[in-house]
Amino acid sequence: MSTQYANQTRPAFIDIVLSSIRKLKISMFLHVIGAVLMIITTTAFLTTLPFYTPGMPEITPGLSWFIIVLLFTAITSLIYFIPSLNQLTMWKPAEFAESSRFVKIGYLAGSILLLVAVLVVTIISAINTPEIIKDPSLRRVLSEGLIWPITLGVVASVIFYTGWFGVFALLHKLGDLFNTPVLCKLGIPVLIYGLVFVLIKTSLITTHYAYLSQREIALLHYALIPLLVLPLPIAILGAVTWTLIYAEIASLEKKITSGAIQI
Repeated sequence: MSTQYANQTRPAFIDIVLSSIRKLKISMFLHVIGAVLMIITTTAFLTTLPFYTPGMPEITPGLSWFIIVLLFTAITSLIYFIPSLNQLTMWKPAEFAESSRFVKIGYLAGSILLLVAVLVVTIISAINTPEIIKDPSLRRVLSEGLIWPITLGVVASVIFYTGWFGVFALLHKLGDLFNTPVLCKLGIPVLIYGLVFVLIKTSLITTHYAYLSQREIALLHYALIPLLVLPLPIAILGAVTWTLIYAEIASLEKKITSGAIQI
């Protein structure tokens, strides 16, 4: 690109970049809210999960909160996060096209598949009680059938993780382009946050949602106590990480607006 052409198109570039950064800032603030909702969700799960038996209706409050988190993530991503990435891709396709693709796959496809899985599990857990279903054999069939939506949930969690990988790539590119190394570093806890949650979900699914005897469930509860404690600090780590990212993006916006960073 020639200097003359760059000078001619610079105002348009500034508008595109500023608009994308502002949307990204709002999106990161919404990520903070989502992380707080995830803390509430995790707490709701932890109050019932150590005492979980297949089809237990008491687990539905945690699942209901999780549905809220998924809907919140998908809707806010469509309104702010993905439009921001689209604008950054318009500005520098080579740098942002890949991270944009990963975010779209993870945040949209992952959220939708997780939502379907969690809705099915929530409904089965809510109705699979002696008061609603009198036949014990039918309740057992429903409990054993939970493995299918839960398996879908595991697959969806892995797909969702590609979205976090997209965030990691996005922060790395922004950090390089605007000489903001803190953004590059903040991508690492995003990857850790996502990976640990995928592992925890997978581990819990392969134990608590299988139809086990009461003795087997009791033994697993004792074995999984350390694992059950992990989600809460990880959720708090997520809230802190998104808050720091929001602060850095807000600072980046001010620097671009003031001219301290040239586009």
